[in-house]
Amino acid sequence: MKPLSKNTTWPYRHVLILLVIILGGAFLRTYRLHDWLEFRGDQTRDATIVDTVVNEGSKWPLLGPNMNHTGDTEETRFHLGPIYYDFQIMSAKIFGSNPDVLAYPDVMFCILSIPLLYAVLRILFGANLSLGLTGLYMISPYIVHYSRYAWSSNSVPFLVLLFLYSLYKFQNDDEKTDWVWIIGLGFAWGVGFQIHAILMVLFSTVSLFAFISSMQKNPAVWRRWAVIGTLFLILNMGQIAYEMKTNFGNTRIFINYFYRDKSTEIPVSKLTLLENDLSCHFAANFFFLTSAGEGKCLYDYSEIFSRDQKIGFGRMFKAESGRFVLIISLLFSVIGYSLLICRAKNEAVDEKRRFLRLMVLYAGLGFVIMAPLSNDVFSDLRYFTFVIFMPYLFLGFIVNGLSEWSAKWYSVVVVGIVFILIAWFDIFGIIEEASVLNDGNGICSRTAILGELEPIADYVSSHANGRTSVYLDGDYMMINYIIFPMKFLLAERHIDAIKSGEESGVTASSDTPTFYVSCKVSPQHINETQKIGRAYVYPIENR
Repeated sequence: MKPLSKNTTWPYRHVLILLVIILGGAFLRTYRLHDWLEFRGDQTRDATIVDTVVNEGSKWPLLGPNMNHTGDTEETRFHLGPIYYDFQIMSAKIFGSNPDVLAYPDVMFCILSIPLLYAVLRILFGANLSLGLTGLYMISPYIVHYSRYAWSSNSVPFLVLLFLYSLYKFQNDDEKTDWVWIIGLGFAWGVGFQIHAILMVLFSTVSLFAFISSMQKNPAVWRRWAVIGTLFLILNMGQIAYEMKTNFGNTRIFINYFYRDKSTEIPVSKLTLLENDLSCHFAANFFFLTSAGEGKCLYDYSEIFSRDQKIGFGRMFKAESGRFVLIISLLFSVIGYSLLICRAKNEAVDEKRRFLRLMVLYAGLGFVIMAPLSNDVFSDLRYFTFVIFMPYLFLGFIVNGLSEWSAKWYSVVVVGIVFILIAWFDIFGIIEEASVLNDGNGICSRTAILGELEPIADYVSSHANGRTSVYLDGDYMMINYIIFPMKFLLAERHIDAIKSGEESGVTASSDTPTFYVSCKVSPQHINETQKIGRAYVYPIENR
C-alpha cells in the first residue's frame, strides 16, 4: 500500500479542524443549557401545549405558533403549521417534558448549521478560508444566543442553509436522481414553510423560480419535483387537515391581514420602507458577523454626516460611538452585495456561477418580501435571520478580492488582523452574556431564566402553607415578564398562581399568601427573604 503524500493529508487536517469547530459550537450551545435557558411567555405557551399532549393525552395540534401582528386574539391570528410542536412533542416523549428538553430540536438544528455553512462556503472558497469563516460563525454571540432555547424561528439558519445547499446540488445534478438532495430540499421547504412566515413565502417563491428554470433545461425533471412536492405536502398534512375542517379559515386570516383597515396606523411612505429595508439588512449583515454596534435593526445612516458625534478609540465599537459603526456596516454591505453581483455575472465556473445566481435571487427576493414589512413592528434583527449566512459570504469575497489584488505578505497580515478583531469582539460578547447568567443576574436584566425561576417556584411552593393558590407580585417590569413562566412552573407543583390585583381565573380566599419577587429587598422582610442569584423572593401581607 502506497503511503499518503503530503498533499493528500490536508483533507484529513481540514476534517479534524472542522470537527473541532463543530464540537466547540456544540459546547457553546449546550453548556448549562438547563440553568441558562430562556423561558419566557412564548416558551411557556408552547410548553403548556406540549404538556397537554404528552402528559394529558390530548391530540397533536393541527396548527403551530401564531403571528402576534396578524390579530388581537389567539383566534383571530394567523398560525403557522404544527411541525415546531411536533418536534417538541417527539423530544418530550423521548427525554421527558422538562422545559429544557423542548429546546433540544432547536439546539440540534443550530449545531448542524455549522457543518452546513462550511459546505456552502466550500462551493465558493478554499478549505482554509471556509474553515476560518465557519469558526467565526461558531462564536457569533447573536447566533449562539438564539441557539440556546426553544423558539420557532431559532432553526431558521439550519433550514435556510439546507434549502439553498440542497437546491444547488439538485440543480447541478438534475441529469441524475440524487435522493439525498431531493429529500433535503423537500424537508427544508416543508419544515421552513411552517417555522417562519418569511420562509413560507421566500422558500416557495425561490422554489417556483427554480422549478421553471429546471423545466426549461430538462422537462423530465418534473418527476423529481413531484417527489419534492409530495414530501412538502406530507410534512404539511396537519395544517392541510385544519384548512379542510375550517373552510381555509387560517389562510383567510393570512390574506385578510394584507387587506386590513390601516386608517388607525401611522402611514409610512414607500421611500421610508425602502430605506428601512436597506438599513435592516445592512445592520443584520454587520451585527451577525461582528456583534459590534447597537444590535438594532433600524440604523439612521444620516448620522454619518452629523458633526455632533465624537469618536474615541475606546468607544468606536460601542453603541454611542454611532458614526464609525454606521460607516463600516454600510461599506461592508455595499461592497459585499456588489461583489456578489459581479461574481454572479463574471464567474467562469458553471457550478459556482449557478450558486452565485441562486444567492442573488434569494437575497433579491428577501429584499422585496421585507420591503413592505420594514416598519417598527418588524424592526428586530430576528426577522432577518434568513440572511444570517450572508455576511460570511461577503467577508469571503473581500478576502478573496484582497488576495487577488495583492499576494504580498501584508495582505495576509491585514486579513489576519480582521479575523482576530472579529473573533475578539465575538468572544467578548459571549463572555459578557455568560457573566450575567453565571452571576444569576438574568431576571434582574429583564430575561426570564429557568435556572433562576425554578428556585423561586420551589420557595413559593414550600412556603405556601399547603395552599393550592397564591398571589404573585414584584417589581413592575419584572413581574410582567416572569408571571407566565411562574404560573407554568407552579402549576407543575400543583399550585395556581395569579398576578396580584388580577382575580380572574383563580379562586383565591382572603388569606391566600402573596409572594413578592424583586431585585432589592425592603428592611422589614430581610429575615423572610430567599436570595436567588441577584433576585429576592419573600412573602408579604395581602394588601
